[in-house]
Amino acid sequence: LVLLFFIKSLKEGKLIHWVFLGFFLGLALLSKYAAIFAFFSLLLFLISSQEYRYLLTDKRFFLSVIIAFFILFPNLLWNYQHSFVSFVAVKDNA
Repeated sequence: LVLLFFIKSLKEGKLIHWVFLGFFLGLALLSKYAAIFAFFSLLLFLISSQEYRYLLTDKRFFLSVIIAFFILFPNLLWNYQHSFVSFVAVKDNA
């Protein structure tokens, strides 16, 4: 769903697609920490694409990132309060 709404955001540029992108990216990060690679892949694509590079300074892109962060924030806060125990448990996977 992250990739689907990323493509829809690029092609159609509708705000709702950017919102769903952030929502599904946040959920992906909650379900699997490795989803951070999806974010970095999208970011790398935007950096390397002359056609879409302008989106790096677009408010809609930042909105997606902020939505994903706010969805992930309770998990980060819990981990902070518990010495990042879930990150320690999955560090060998990285």
